[in-house]
Amino acid sequence: MRLLKNFYTVSFFLLITGSQVVAAEKGDSSAAAKTATIAAKSVVQNYALSSFTNSGLLFRYRLGAVSGRSLAAGDDSEFVSTTFSMTPTYSSINNSVRPIFVNGGVTLVILGLERFDELELKATGITLTIDKTAVDVSEASTSGITEATGNGYTLAPYHVFELPDGHLIDVSAGIGKNKLLTVSSTASARPSADRAFVSIGGSKIVALGQASQIQYKGTLSYSMDDVNAYIQSDGTAVAKSSTRLRQISVATIFTKRMEQLSPFIGVALNHNQLTTSGDGVQPREHENTAVLSMGLNFSKEKLYGNITYMKERDKRNVQLYLGLRY
Repeated sequence: MRLLKNFYTVSFFLLITGSQVVAAEKGDSSAAAKTATIAAKSVVQNYALSSFTNSGLLFRYRLGAVSGRSLAAGDDSEFVSTTFSMTPTYSSINNSVRPIFVNGGVTLVILGLERFDELELKATGITLTIDKTAVDVSEASTSGITEATGNGYTLAPYHVFELPDGHLIDVSAGIGKNKLLTVSSTASARPSADRAFVSIGGSKIVALGQASQIQYKGTLSYSMDDVNAYIQSDGTAVAKSSTRLRQISVATIFTKRMEQLSPFIGVALNHNQLTTSGDGVQPREHENTAVLSMGLNFSKEKLYGNITYMKERDKRNVQLYLGLRY
């Protein structure tokens, strides 16, 4: 009888443990997909404002560049330019928000075509962002680690214009897909995910003398990821899961302008509303967080780059881009 009792006890323990492993697989896909989408959204938001904030783009090619200003009545063509740009970016990820931890990075290349009007102070463009995700995902209640990799893209149009009082208004929206591969000690899977986001922001740059400036910025954004139903290598069927993130962000950034270097420091307050659906443990976000950022913009002749460190509660992120500009 004691042997039979021990058999049932061990069997029940293995059943519960196996269920937890399968559940972790489900949440890992959602966490990896969400990480890539947030990185792509951030890159597009920064890109849209680059013509106004002079933050710089890499491998920039100007098509029909403005070479002079026409004084002919009714001829505004010399004030309108079209640019094509390619900007490689790397964003490291260190996310310890329970119950799912994500560590690794996302490599992105953003290709953009923009039409900029110097008279009406507006920019309209479209971007294609290609991203590659490589992260380790783990659950707070278990010791197992899932390796998650993915290849995705986002197609995003945007429009930015300046108001008479100097405020900038930017609007962007994107849709895309992500093909993931998750590998754990018990199973592997190849889920696919659909992504989308929309963002609207307002900002203003105020000069503080000739060598420094301060930027005020507010942003409303909404992003979504749907991981489609899939079957793991062990035959387990996993139902569709979804994440929806609504975010309000207000930020202040101080920049010191120097000949080739421009150090900056900033602080932002974020309000997050994350909703999830699907089986098993799903990713979470803190409702209210403060984000400290500091970094350096630098340029020398054709070389241009940026490095930014960001820290918030249970998160650290380093973003880097570097290259040549023509």
